[in-house]
Amino acid sequence: MPENAPTPYYEDGPFLTPESIPEETACRLFSIPNEQRTLGAFMGALDSLLSEGSWLQLQDTDVDPATMVALFTGIISDAYQIPANQCDIMAQTPYWDDQTDVEAEEPIEMQPWYGYVTDILAPPDGITWNENISLWLFTGLVALAASPAAAIVFRPLAVQFTLAFKAGDVGETIRIILDAIEQRPVDTTGHAGEIINVACSGDPSLSEHTLYVIKTS
Repeated sequence: MPENAPTPYYEDGPFLTPESIPEETACRLFSIPNEQRTLGAFMGALDSLLSEGSWLQLQDTDVDPATMVALFTGIISDAYQIPANQCDIMAQTPYWDDQTDVEAEEPIEMQPWYGYVTDILAPPDGITWNENISLWLFTGLVALAASPAAAIVFRPLAVQFTLAFKAGDVGETIRIILDAIEQRPVDTTGHAGEIINVACSGDPSLSEHTLYVIKTS
């Protein structure tokens, strides 16, 4: 490392300045225990972003450390303007019982459905699902690498039902697993605007049912 390089604040070295700073923004929601020292520790961990010595400017960018410090000073300042308990960011619900609630929304913390699976090729009885709503865009599934893959998990009351998928402009393949039983997969390629129905049957011996809807490509 050159003698004048910034002191690393984490194991792999200093933060790298981006090629440019876009106007578009993204959000990340953190649920932090409501305790003064814990909240202070979390916000204090962000202080490294406010030091020019934490940033390394690469040769392919005009964005310098001072610019990044100013940027994150504003971001962190804005975070303190939001009431501590205001975490009611809304997101579309992933399913509807009928056409009357197609536009339904719920606060993110009230939606346990959105996440990803660690292996899209795992056998039906070996699926590992992780809740993470930040991997999703609400105009459809985010295009992700094969692993992890965006997925939804449901706890339906019925053992037999029909799922209806509306195909978008971009073709997707979707894996469906109900009670560790593989259902008919869905391929929306070439069906933009169409509704694709899939009849699903689970294990009638179970009192609770688990449905996974997994984007595979």
